[in-house]
Amino acid sequence: MRVVAVVVTYNRVELLKETLDAILSNNTLVSEIIVINNASQDGTKQYLQNYKSEQLFPVHMACNLGGAGGFKYGIKLAEERGAQWIWCMDDDCIPHSSALTAMLDSIPSLGRFGEIGYLASRVEWVDQTLCFMNIPVAHWLWSDTHREVPNASRIIGSSFVSILLNTNAVRTVGLPVSEFFIWFDDAEYSRRISSKYPCYLISNSVVVHKTPKNFLPLDYAQLNDDSLWKYKYGIRNEMSFHVYNGSYMNALVFVFKNARRLLKEKKHKYILSVLGAIISGLCFNYKKYIEYSG
Repeated sequence: MRVVAVVVTYNRVELLKETLDAILSNNTLVSEIIVINNASQDGTKQYLQNYKSEQLFPVHMACNLGGAGGFKYGIKLAEERGAQWIWCMDDDCIPHSSALTAMLDSIPSLGRFGEIGYLASRVEWVDQTLCFMNIPVAHWLWSDTHREVPNASRIIGSSFVSILLNTNAVRTVGLPVSEFFIWFDDAEYSRRISSKYPCYLISNSVVVHKTPKNFLPLDYAQLNDDSLWKYKYGIRNEMSFHVYNGSYMNALVFVFKNARRLLKEKKHKYILSVLGAIISGLCFNYKKYIEYSG
C-alpha cells in the first residue's frame, strides 16, 4: 500500500523539524513525504534542501497559497505520484509513533461497511486534552461500527491535522478549494467526501497539535487586529458553505451566533469587518472553484 504524506508549511521551521522526524519515526513508514513550502522566509527552504531522506519531496512555492492552496497542490501531486492513501497534516502536527499504523490497521475491518472516504486521528493539545479546533463532527450513526471496530467512530467532518484520504475519494469529489486560503477549507472538504463515503475517527491514532493556545475556531476572545484577517476568511468561507449548499437556516444561525459572540466579548469595533465578511460569503460561490485531478 503506497501512503504519501503531505505537509504544508509556512515560517515554522522548528516545528516542521519535529513533524518530519515524527513521520519518519512512525512504526509504519510512508512511501514519500511531500512538503509544500508556502514561500517561507525563515530558513525552511535551506533546511529542506539539506534534509537527508530519500522519502522527502519538497516543493517550494513562489508565493504563499495558504493552507487551502497548499493542500490542494500537495494532494494533487500525491495522487499523480501514485498514492493510494494521502496522509495530510500541518507543520505543527506531531504524530505519535503508532498514529499511521492504527489508521491502516482499521481499514480491512471498516472496509466491510463500504469504501472508506477518509480516516482521522484523535488530535490532542500539548497538555493531552483534546485540541478544540480539531474536534471532528460526529455522524448521527457515529457508533454504528463500535461492535466490530471499537476504536472507530463515524464522522462527517474533520480537519487537515492528520487525515488519511482515500485517493479514490479524491478523484470522485475533486480537490480542496484553494480560494478559501485559510480556515474552513478542511471542514468543507471533509464534508464533501463524507457526503459520498463513510468516514471515521480512529481514536487510537493520536497526534499532538502544537498551537500556541487551545481555542475553538472563531473564538472572539482571541480576535484582535493581528488575527482579524483570519476571522474574515473563516466567516466568509463558512457562510459560503451554508448558502451554496442550500442550508439557509444554518446560515441564519451562523450569523446569529457570530453576532452574539462578538457582542459578548465586547469586540464592537470589528462589527463592520464581520458584516463585510458575511456579505462576502453570500457572494462567494466556492463551488465554482472545485477542480478535479487527472
